[in-house]
Amino acid sequence: MMSSGLPHGLLEQVVTPEPEKEKDTAGLTPGDKKIIRRIWGLLQKDMCNNGMTILNKLFEIAPGALKLFRFRYHNDLMRSFSFKAHSYAVMNAMDDVIKNLDDLNKIVHILRTLGKLHAEFKVEPIHFLVFRAALLMSLKGALNDVWTHEVETAWTRLCDALDAVMKKALIEEIQLQKTKEMSKAPKTRRRKMIGKGVKFSEKKTQRKKNKA
Repeated sequence: MMSSGLPHGLLEQVVTPEPEKEKDTAGLTPGDKKIIRRIWGLLQKDMCNNGMTILNKLFEIAPGALKLFRFRYHNDLMRSFSFKAHSYAVMNAMDDVIKNLDDLNKIVHILRTLGKLHAEFKVEPIHFLVFRAALLMSLKGALNDVWTHEVETAWTRLCDALDAVMKKALIEEIQLQKTKEMSKAPKTRRRKMIGKGVKFSEKKTQRKKNKA
């Protein structure tokens, strides 16, 4: 289970609902950002275990996603160094985003980089949606009474923004890779044809020599 590190009775200090204010272009209000930072401060206390909880939830929702990772053959994921390292990397990426909530350009750059990177590992757009669900479900399970409507709204808005930007970057990168593959294909076929032509010519020349 994710460890929130929240002392009993401090719910009011963690979540202080604020009047709805104008959202920024990421869809977050100042109140959303405040809530996100407070909750993240609790989760930071055990980055690795909380990251493993989120990934385990992801594999619970979509078991087939496990095949995308190099630790897929490990019998006990909780003992896998690779699994722990990836879990920590996921949390570090989230940390980078949350540290830059007031810098939209920086967030977009981070998320687009991550989206493009995942294309190399055959990740599909649907997997980001699964991660979104795994993150929200893990938070809800860990925070219990702290998971109020205000908290859910703030984190849902954040997850929607993460999903949208990363998915767009992933799709663009997948299409770019396909375009590159298609552009290389004719050249490959020409090389094969040229190679076959040379071999045919050599055989024909050899037959003429044998007849002579």
